[in-house]
Amino acid sequence: MNGHWYVLASQLKAKVFTQNRDDKKLKLLKTLDNPLGRERSRNLHRKKPGIGIKSFSYGGGFHNIEAGGLSPHEQAAVQFSRKIAQYLERTGGKKDFTSLTVAAEPHFLGKLKTAMKSEIKKKVTDWIEKDFQKLPDHKLSSVLKLAKEVRPAMR
Repeated sequence: MNGHWYVLASQLKAKVFTQNRDDKKLKLLKTLDNPLGRERSRNLHRKKPGIGIKSFSYGGGFHNIEAGGLSPHEQAAVQFSRKIAQYLERTGGKKDFTSLTVAAEPHFLGKLKTAMKSEIKKKVTDWIEKDFQKLPDHKLSSVLKLAKEVRPAMR
C-alpha cells in the first residue's frame, strides 16, 4: 500500500485516500466520523455548574462563573484531530505510506498539526487550508493537483 496518501478532514469527517505512482485515481481507504461535531452545544455542556468564583450578585443571589477553556465543540474537534493523528501513526508506523498531503479547513488544520507527532509531520509534503468534504470523490484528484500547484505561488 506504499504511495502517497491524502487526508481530507473537517470537524465532522475525515477521508483518507491513497494514490499509487502509476494510478491517477484516488482510492478511498478509510472514513472517520465525528458524531460529536453535529451535536448541539446544549447537549455537549455539563449538567453541573462551572468551577470558579461563587459570589453574591447585586440582587443578592449566587452566580457561578464557568471555568475558562475550550467550548464543547472545540473540545470535540480536538478529540477528533487526535483520533485522526492516532490512525495515521498506526498506519504510518507500518510504513503504509511514504508521503502525505493534509487538507482541512484552516482552523481544524491547526488542530491536526498540533495532534500529529513529528514522525508523521516529516512525511507531510503539503498542508492545504481548504475543506474538500463537499466535492465528489471523482473530482478530488484534479482539484488536489491544482491546489498543490497554485499554493506555492500564493506564498
